[in-house]
Amino acid sequence: MADIPTSNGVMTTNSTGLADLPLELILKIFRDTLLNSGRDLHNLTITCKALHFTFKCHQKYILSVILDEQSDEDLAMSSARYHAAMAPWRDVKDFEAPALRNLPAYHRHVKEFCSDHISRQGTQLTIPRSLFTLGMVTHFQEHHPPIQRMAAELVKLVVEGRVDPRPSSAEVRRVVKSLWILDLVQILFPKTWAPGTTLQEDPISPFWSCFAPWESDQVQWVADRLADNLRCTFCF
Repeated sequence: MADIPTSNGVMTTNSTGLADLPLELILKIFRDTLLNSGRDLHNLTITCKALHFTFKCHQKYILSVILDEQSDEDLAMSSARYHAAMAPWRDVKDFEAPALRNLPAYHRHVKEFCSDHISRQGTQLTIPRSLFTLGMVTHFQEHHPPIQRMAAELVKLVVEGRVDPRPSSAEVRRVVKSLWILDLVQILFPKTWAPGTTLQEDPISPFWSCFAPWESDQVQWVADRLADNLRCTFCF
């Protein structure tokens, strides 16, 4: 758990308002704002230099209000998704854009990405919590809740027909993780690779090597169930 700062001074400013409040109260406002929205906190911290300075000085403590409540696995997968979305080398979703021609180079990028951001099958953090940024926390806030909601619906299919219809926490976690992985696949590999691509050249091979074989099967199951649900949605 992060230590509560005891210092009672902030960067001085000639203006009056939020920046003139005691430090402990400013930090409480920052943390309460973050609980509501990371984007709101970002907007608040850029209103003046004093508040931005205070945030930077106490960022670890402020972000801990979110980070301390999350599992390593959820944060690890969210961090991987954040960095995948930010990767300048990733393929684009525009299907009218030309296909990638340099597959070995993409293979190398994916391999480096997996080495940097996916560790021990995505169960451990490759970036310590203390180095998470507001952008990474905001990314988690915006993507984890919908993944949890989808998992809550999909896990009902896992237990369908059982005497005890209540899913175990392990079953829910597996579906949540599968949704994170599926999201990563859609970001890094938005198109179908050309037939005839060898395993050595296939950019997705180093990605799947990060996970257990059963996990790729489970991701496929989740993808199929989502596709079934989408087809049912458009059935008239």
